[in-house]
Amino acid sequence: MKSAHKMSMLIYLFIYLMLVQNMRTITAGPNPVELIGIKSSKKSNWTYTTSASITQPPINMDENTRAHLKNFRNEAAKLCQSYPGTFLSSLPTQKKKIALTFDDGPDSHTTTKVLDILEYYNIPATFFVIGQNVDKHREVIYQAIKNGHEIANHSWSHIRPTSVSTSELISEVKKTQAKLQEMGITTKVFRPPYGLITLQQMEALKALGYKAVIWSIDSMDWYTSNPQEIVQCVLSNVHPGAIILMHCAGGSDNRRGTIEALPLIISALKREGYEFVTIKQLLDF
Repeated sequence: MKSAHKMSMLIYLFIYLMLVQNMRTITAGPNPVELIGIKSSKKSNWTYTTSASITQPPINMDENTRAHLKNFRNEAAKLCQSYPGTFLSSLPTQKKKIALTFDDGPDSHTTTKVLDILEYYNIPATFFVIGQNVDKHREVIYQAIKNGHEIANHSWSHIRPTSVSTSELISEVKKTQAKLQEMGITTKVFRPPYGLITLQQMEALKALGYKAVIWSIDSMDWYTSNPQEIVQCVLSNVHPGAIILMHCAGGSDNRRGTIEALPLIISALKREGYEFVTIKQLLDF
């Protein structure tokens, strides 16, 4: 097992070195991001109020996706304003702390690779898990917990909350929570699939003591498998208190772009002086 782990890390290191050699700068967008000594974000003097604005991805995308994301940012901003401290897109800090988050796991392929990379760099992350995946991959969750990561709720079946009733959503949340409690995990952190919920659903979640946590930076790894673009989406928008959305399952290529981009993102943010934390470490509940 140890030799296999070492071989896995050597492969990641090789990918990292090859990417760095060929990616001194990332050319997507008008402001290239230097991977060696990236400059501070224009939001480096970020002032925290309730939740940070959700950043606009700097990559090229089709018009339908661009319009969808614009609407998402507008609707999410309204929820952040209506429910400060309960519907969150960023962490309550002006310090250089940042949270990596991974959705849609666990699985036995991509999630394990993500865990290997995080272990290599010795940093924590938060995994928003799908309830129906838990029984099939309990050992992966146990490994994540052992390595110091946070496990949080991402519904039972990845339904779109705005397309179902409040009772259906709460049922999914409770069903996932019950499955996690079988493993000794109690969480009051919920990420709605696709990021939005209705006001009635938010009221119901709030009554149950949940916080809805989305993101301020979308890596766009659900849209593109190009590691250069994934890195660009994160590094060009980084700010204190950022919550970064990534994925550790799904995709036609098992999130190859995520696996290749993650070491570059971590290395660059470490050079910028960022400390990686879980959601719970800063929300403290």
